[in-house]
Amino acid sequence: MSGEFIDTNLFVYLFDETDDRKRIKAEEIVRTALETRSACISHQVVQ
Repeated sequence: MSGEFIDTNLFVYLFDETDDRKRIKAEEIVRTALETRSACISHQVVQ
């Protein structure tokens, strides 16, 4: 699979209630990645 690599910090931003800009952008990236299957994560991130 080619595309973007989603790192741990992106998942942290999904739950960051102090920075709406980062949270909204993280949601957009994850949603797009799921819809297009254009990203990947490592097993370290999953852990």
